[in-house]
Amino acid sequence: MTRKIAPLVIAVAGTVLPCLLAGTLVGVVFRSNFWIWTLGLAAISFPWMLMNRVHTRFYRGILSGKSLIENIKYAYTSTEYYPRTSLFGSSWWNWYWGFFRRHF
Repeated sequence: MTRKIAPLVIAVAGTVLPCLLAGTLVGVVFRSNFWIWTLGLAAISFPWMLMNRVHTRFYRGILSGKSLIENIKYAYTSTEYYPRTSLFGSSWWNWYWGFFRRHF
């Protein structure tokens, strides 16, 4: 059980903190509504992080014994555990943008 707690904490932090950081960088520019920008952009970017399976790669990377730096590179750049749709067998990103280019 304790072997799984550290990877879980790192996976959650590695997924949530970059979302908050993106909002914070924009919120610093617009100080009058800092929290609206910070939480708004974090809420928008969080589903994209989940769809890209960053949390899964963080968790599996720590369990496989990667160091923190190796795990960060692996989680954000690897295509392992990348989501696939059953439609055309391509990635969700290509299907998503292909759909919107055709219909809108």
